[in-house]
Amino acid sequence: MTGHQPIAPDEVDVPQYLTVRGAQPVFVWGELCLPIALTHLQARAIGVRGRISASSQLGRYALFALGRSTEIDSSFTDPATFDPAVLDLRGSPHAEQVHGLLGPRIGDRYLETALRYGFDVRRFCGRVHRDRELLLCPYCRAPFDAIDPICPTCGLDTRDDAPTEITAQQLADEPRVPCQACASPILDLTLICPGCRSRQMR
Repeated sequence: MTGHQPIAPDEVDVPQYLTVRGAQPVFVWGELCLPIALTHLQARAIGVRGRISASSQLGRYALFALGRSTEIDSSFTDPATFDPAVLDLRGSPHAEQVHGLLGPRIGDRYLETALRYGFDVRRFCGRVHRDRELLLCPYCRAPFDAIDPICPTCGLDTRDDAPTEITAQQLADEPRVPCQACASPILDLTLICPGCRSRQMR
């Protein structure tokens, strides 16, 4: 629950923004951190950066959202701090450009996109979700529904090889390696990147 509103885990969404990890600009969407073909200067010019970098800042954002900005301390009085165009890429005029660079590596919904890379946001909603067993495609290692043997992520028939069974929490904790083509973080031993669909040389 948040306040008095029930949370529908399948509908949870989070802001999209750009940051730099090491020398690489990356697109961040919740637990996803995908390298993107931008220079530092281009990422800085787009200017959409995650601003809630510590839990101590959440109260200030909440006060602004509630229309109580006069109660925010002086370090947060600049209205631009709360501008949706700099807090979430989807409010930026550069959204189409960035999404175009990411191509098929992301979808329209956070849950489906995060699942491709092994992050099930539903696991934060209690033990029943954390311990839920998932089947992973033997090729792209994305979760799939056993009722339909065709993996919705890579399109291959999963009946030819044994899928992996794993809990949602175990999947999130699995080590990841960069895709050899797009550098997205994929599970070790993945044969087809669930993001760009390129074959991995193993």
